[in-house]
Amino acid sequence: MPSADEPVVAVIPNVSLKNGPVGFKARRHSLVLTDHRVIFARLTKARLSELNRLPKPGKKRLAQIGAKTDVLGLLTVQYLAMTPEDVLGEHEDNFAIDRADILKVKIKFTGVEGDTTTESLSFKTADEVYSVILTSGSQTRRALREAGLL
Repeated sequence: MPSADEPVVAVIPNVSLKNGPVGFKARRHSLVLTDHRVIFARLTKARLSELNRLPKPGKKRLAQIGAKTDVLGLLTVQYLAMTPEDVLGEHEDNFAIDRADILKVKIKFTGVEGDTTTESLSFKTADEVYSVILTSGSQTRRALREAGLL
């Protein structure tokens, strides 16, 4: 159950956090938004495999195979039920930025990658800019509005 002091408000699953020089190294994360922080939760292959193995509620055995595409939805439900401390403790690379330190939140079109357009989200603090590549701009906007960041 989430903490009453700092409830998890929204989750933006499966984003790529730009890392390294010019962002060439990107690591997959989910953004867990609370009233006080933005938590960057590392999304590993092991975690995705674990979620794939879980039974999908209401699905017969054969339908479980097709239900694997809803892994990110299951991940979102799990994060909404966790405390921020549990999310942070889930992986050694997880970290958070305080919402009070965020000076600017920006979503922008970043160009064409293959045949699909891409968008990025950035959080600017006094010390750093955290930039992620989005998989769903509309879902991100909805989550940011729910969290009061947009």
